Amino acid sequence: MSKRASVGGSRGPAKRVRKDPAEAAVALLGEHVHGCVAQPRGERDGLQEAIAGKVLEALRAVEAARSAAVAELEVKVGSAEGEKAARADRAEKASEDLAAKSVFAEGVKAALQKASAEAAEARDALTAAEDAQKAHEASQLEVVEKRARLEAFVGGELAMLKEGTAAGTAKHIKALTKLGQDFGLDAELMSAAASTFAKPAAERGTFDGLVQTELDALIA
Repeated sequence: MSKRASVGGSRGPAKRVRKDPAEAAVALLGEHVHGCVAQPRGERDGLQEAIAGKVLEALRAVEAARSAAVAELEVKVGSAEGEKAARADRAEKASEDLAAKSVFAEGVKAALQKASAEAAEARDALTAAEDAQKAHEASQLEVVEKRARLEAFVGGELAMLKEGTAAGTAKHIKALTKLGQDFGLDAELMSAAASTFAKPAAERGTFDGLVQTELDALIA
């Protein structure tokens, strides 16, 4: 016996593992909580009732915190939904505004194109009118110049041809023929006039007198 004791004694006393006071308190509280909850309320002692009350208070606090968190989350979700709806409404209004502006821009573009086309037509009409006016003025000027040329010829060279006193009669007859061509006068009458005026005035007969009368009526 002494030998076994000696052997056993050589190992020394077993060391106890020391627990953290907080952990020990939690473990102890857990054991008491289980017992308090399992114990009917009427059979609990003062300590058990106090522990059960604290547990109930803690559970209520947890539930209140959970309800507050849920309520806060619901508020945030509602706010997010409201903001989402507001953004959607703004986007829709912006789209409608853009569509209205697009329609207006198309209308302005069409009006500008129409105005441009009308302006081009007006410019073309003005150019045509100016060209017509210039052509008319040129025609009138040509008529005036021709009339002045004719009157100068009648008062000058033709008068001398009628009197038979023009020097260089062939030259003046050639001028008469040229005048008839330029003015589009009757070719047969101009040919007869050339024959008449080639004769001296004293040698001209009745036919020559008729030729002069017709010529006077034509160029009067």
